[in-house]
Amino acid sequence: MKKTLTGIVAFALIMLTITSCKKTTAVNGGSWSFKSTTYNVTSAIADVSQVPPVSSVYNIASLSAACQNGTSYGNIVFTFFQYPTASGQYTITSNQYPDSGSHQIAVQMILQTGSGTSLVENTYNPSPSSASGVTANVTVGSNGWATITLPALQMLNADTTKRSDSAALTATIKQTQDAL
Repeated sequence: MKKTLTGIVAFALIMLTITSCKKTTAVNGGSWSFKSTTYNVTSAIADVSQVPPVSSVYNIASLSAACQNGTSYGNIVFTFFQYPTASGQYTITSNQYPDSGSHQIAVQMILQTGSGTSLVENTYNPSPSSASGVTANVTVGSNGWATITLPALQMLNADTTKRSDSAALTATIKQTQDAL
């Protein structure tokens, strides 16, 4: 179920990335850096209605940021138990979903490079040791839109055969659209 949901979210974000990148207007959704590459965000959309619920979790919400950098496509999903309504510090969790009532945030990044039959997709999650020591700053503006600033967070490739594929992720992501 979790892999299916992750796949659906990834596909939706890829489609969002492709359609968002065709816009001619500039979007200030912030950026993130990973492996000496900077990704400028073309859209950062909040989802506060998580339907259908995941397992027994009914209130999770997310901010999904997407971009294109040359032939690379990427997205980062920040998951909250409830979407933030006030600014504050959130601890990073290495779990896929934050605990209820917590000030935790889960982070997952998917990068795709190439095209056609040479398309390579890699999913990255925070290393447990890095997650336990990193705090994200969440700022909620007067319009209710969130900005997430993430200092260096060590991300590991989710494919256990590629564990040496890791690097620090830094990000400042700004919500660009109203919540869905």
